Amino acid sequence: MEKIKVGPFIPMPVVPTVVVGTNVDGKPNYLAVGFVSGVNIKPPIIGISLNRKHYSVRGLLQNETFSVNVPTVDNLLETDYCGLVSGRSVDKSCLFSSFYGELKTAPMIEEFPIVCECKYTGQKVDFAMDTIYFGEIVQAYVNQDLYKKGQPADIIKINPLLTGLDRQYRVVGDSIGKAFSIGWDYASKKQSNSDSHDFEIVNRSPKYFLYKSCDIQANGIGNAIQEVLRHAEHFGAQPIEGPLVIRNEGLEPEAEIKVGFIFKSAVQGNGEINVGRMNGGRFAKCTYVGPYEKMSSTLSSFHEFIHANGFEGTGLVYEFYINDPSLTPPEKLETIILIPVQRIS
Repeated sequence: MEKIKVGPFIPMPVVPTVVVGTNVDGKPNYLAVGFVSGVNIKPPIIGISLNRKHYSVRGLLQNETFSVNVPTVDNLLETDYCGLVSGRSVDKSCLFSSFYGELKTAPMIEEFPIVCECKYTGQKVDFAMDTIYFGEIVQAYVNQDLYKKGQPADIIKINPLLTGLDRQYRVVGDSIGKAFSIGWDYASKKQSNSDSHDFEIVNRSPKYFLYKSCDIQANGIGNAIQEVLRHAEHFGAQPIEGPLVIRNEGLEPEAEIKVGFIFKSAVQGNGEINVGRMNGGRFAKCTYVGPYEKMSSTLSSFHEFIHANGFEGTGLVYEFYINDPSLTPPEKLETIILIPVQRIS
């Protein structure tokens, strides 16, 4: 569709609304904030954009701490009020039940379902009007009824507040697809499948692996393989499977991966080389033959196979590389992909 120029503005349809907490002269103060975002995964860093004249900035710099509190629809009035009045003239500590965590000086809101305390990193970016302050999340707190170990909190139950371009508060809608996963459907539509593959559901017994973590973009996979092998040889251990890469489903480009080998029993680590355990159970297995760069369409079909059989992945992907790519033609490279699965409830 033809576009028209409308002038510069921030074109985000919706943004989350949070309440930032700081201690100012020993008393909790809260401020509604619309410009907030995670900026780094490990360590977890969050950025908040504040006008430098805000009263809350004083407390942030005094203690070098702050909190980020996620309100629900039930907290709409109090949240909006926090953004209308200044702590210089209104005592906003009485709006909520405050509590403190490990940092002792970052007040958090008991009534909100998800909150976190942050240590100011000392890093900031100044703009003409606002400043982005960065904080490392030291601890996060979630209402017990929203938390299941190993799973994210239920966003529908949280019912967070979103602010739209039209300056209206809105709520979260229906799920339409899994992030960093559904895109494989696009790959299957756009790419021809010139490779060969085979899918099946298998059972495997538990296995131990030695691994080294590395950045997928750092081209360090080959070096990590050699380091793990040298470490294993030092202990007289021989791998029974591998090399393999262990990653999360929906791998983001900047994410960290684990590179290593499977062993019959646990082998001692050394700090950089670590021991992991591949739990036994049911796995979806894909045997792929072809160039690595053409694997995406097969992975899309593999995920469709998993769902068509009533399963879903549990979060991890194990990729075993059977051939040495420096010695094997690309069209003959064999890769085995294992995804732990469970029945869709």
